[in-house]
Amino acid sequence: MAAYNYAKDLLRGAFDFAKTKGIKTAIGSEVPAMPPKSLSTTLDYLGFYTSPRDQFTTTGKYPCEYSMTCDWMCDPVAGRGPAKAPRCSAAYTYALPYGHHNVQSWTHPRRVPHSVQLFTFYNGTTTTDGNTLLSTAPLPPRYARSGYKSVRSEGFIFPPNVTQAMLPSGALVSELRPLKLWRKAGAADGGDIFASSSALLDSRAKAGNFTELVAVLGFVYSRRPPAWLQQLYEGVLTRLDKGMGADLVWLWTQEIWNPRAQTGVGYGLNSSGVTSVVEDFLALDAARKALNAEGRIELGTSGWTLGPKANRAYWDQVLPKDWLLSSIDENLGTAGIEPEYADVKNHRKMIIPWAEDDPHLGATQLWVSRTVSHLEQAANMSVTGASLITWRMEAVGPTIFALAKKTQNISLTAADAWAAWADGEFGSAELGALFSQFEGLEQHLKTNGCPGFVSGGCSSNASAATYKTAVRDLVAASGKVSADPAHQKNFAHWASLVRFVAASIDGACLAAKWVPSAGAVRAMGSAAARKAAAKAMLVPLKAAMVKAAENMSSLLISAAQGPGEMGMLSTMNDVLLLASCNKCNANSFGENLLNASAAAELQRWLGPAAAERLPAAWLDPSLFRHEHGAEPRLLMLSQRTSVAASEPLELNVIVLGAAASDATLHYRSLGRGRWARAAMRCAAAHCSYALSTSALRALDDVEYFITAGPLRLPGSGTHTVVVEGRLTARRGHA
Repeated sequence: MAAYNYAKDLLRGAFDFAKTKGIKTAIGSEVPAMPPKSLSTTLDYLGFYTSPRDQFTTTGKYPCEYSMTCDWMCDPVAGRGPAKAPRCSAAYTYALPYGHHNVQSWTHPRRVPHSVQLFTFYNGTTTTDGNTLLSTAPLPPRYARSGYKSVRSEGFIFPPNVTQAMLPSGALVSELRPLKLWRKAGAADGGDIFASSSALLDSRAKAGNFTELVAVLGFVYSRRPPAWLQQLYEGVLTRLDKGMGADLVWLWTQEIWNPRAQTGVGYGLNSSGVTSVVEDFLALDAARKALNAEGRIELGTSGWTLGPKANRAYWDQVLPKDWLLSSIDENLGTAGIEPEYADVKNHRKMIIPWAEDDPHLGATQLWVSRTVSHLEQAANMSVTGASLITWRMEAVGPTIFALAKKTQNISLTAADAWAAWADGEFGSAELGALFSQFEGLEQHLKTNGCPGFVSGGCSSNASAATYKTAVRDLVAASGKVSADPAHQKNFAHWASLVRFVAASIDGACLAAKWVPSAGAVRAMGSAAARKAAAKAMLVPLKAAMVKAAENMSSLLISAAQGPGEMGMLSTMNDVLLLASCNKCNANSFGENLLNASAAAELQRWLGPAAAERLPAAWLDPSLFRHEHGAEPRLLMLSQRTSVAASEPLELNVIVLGAAASDATLHYRSLGRGRWARAAMRCAAAHCSYALSTSALRALDDVEYFITAGPLRLPGSGTHTVVVEGRLTARRGHA
């Protein structure tokens, strides 16, 4: 509940503020959903998995959750934990014949009245091949003699003699399915036996020459009872409406949703992957009707695709007409708008282009031209809405600007958008053309991770040269920026960001040299040879790596304009500078720029002589000051230009490039009166203060500045905040 209340308060403040600006808000979740977590209505689904020698049904997204093997199974996967001997046969690597979330039926994870427990039994070990068997307990003697032992509970099902009176309220006996056992024809009791709980698996068993072993082991749910789903969504809508006040509640199909990319058996419009999602949609709609919220809460769909591959426009045929249909662009935005948007005739529709993708979050991502093109495609398909998917804000500002302007003026070109943005940011429309050169360049650099940074080795000479040329061209054009201090500051931030990416190219290439170079030294036969080679080859390389870390850090700090770049800085420290690689072993240390293990090994090779000691920061990364070289300053997070009189004005600053000190807020009514002072609360480099609603009522619109030692924000003048509804609030207070 504490987590919910925290999220509620955070989002309510953001949503209420958005409404004062005429901005609509949305919140949602992924489907299929689980019914409420009460004793009688929580459900897990059974999925189906196969290997060349075994197949079985179990609960979970994968066998044993997010793993293609289970702790109790024979494990054939190379590199997964300590090697097991003897190794299992390759035939025991499990696959998902019907994809992720292949829902075959539903069970209760906890006991309900009249239910019986369902178990997985296994007659192998972690080092010998075996077969899985689904059964209730006790296990029939014929299977016990074949070495089967209970290894996992699969929840609770209903016995073969189940009646309507035995089911929880809201469940229907007509919607239960028998759970059957099948055995490979001619196989012994220890051979391949699997359970089926759907027509699809029954057909598979017959086609695979399996014979029915147990006609009714028990009964499972063929789907989640609609009454339970509606109950779930009534609770969801009530909390979202009262707690957060969102305008739109939407349900998203998942990134790994089977019908997104596949058709045929198990993936068609009648498959569980599609029908279970439609059940969620209709339950949400029924919940809205039951709460009489149809005029207050809008409903919509979204996801990684418009609809199932079998018919992308299928939602248009099955959903009430007041729903909004939307999706993010496929392939991280590199694909065009799905042409099936043109087939949606009965609903409002909205596209969601990618302003940036996660594999390149540690670089520039400027997609003005692509976004303008996608909006033009969408307009030709009668799409009437657009939003963006993004993590950062300032770093993708040009794309946000282009989308906003294009939706107001469909004739706007990408060149027009770049020029208008550059004129506002730097007082020079001419600079727009130089910034447009960066569109898509990061896609050709070598990146690694998610969120991804330029790392993992050397980028190609051509891609590195192209990016660095664009950087040089931009930096050389600094004279075109107007003399306005705000324009100069904006250009300095952007120049630092692109220079950071260029520095990352060099840093990644340096880091990649360490492992083979250190490996060559490690392989030398004598301590004297290792010492000489380390001194001649590795010390200069390590010095260059530390310098690269300092350069990257100072440039990214200088580029920071908000939480997005602060997130980049945190990830860079964790991934590129300090962390060890995830596949290191006794003979290989990570190639991070400040890897402590590599530095310690280097010091051992050099020996203890004081004259050959490495700098402390090389050995202990905690001594490395990532602020090195950056100009000290204060960074405001989420600067507000207006605030409602009914909410506090929250101010948060980060001290960058210097040791944190006490910070003070100076504030007064705009343009008049004495300056009041308030000590901000500081923890490490983060300082915050909330100007209370009572303080706001006593003021006209607010102006303020913040000091921390010799640092001041803004550098000159003040920040101003309009207090909206102040007079109304004051009268109410009186």
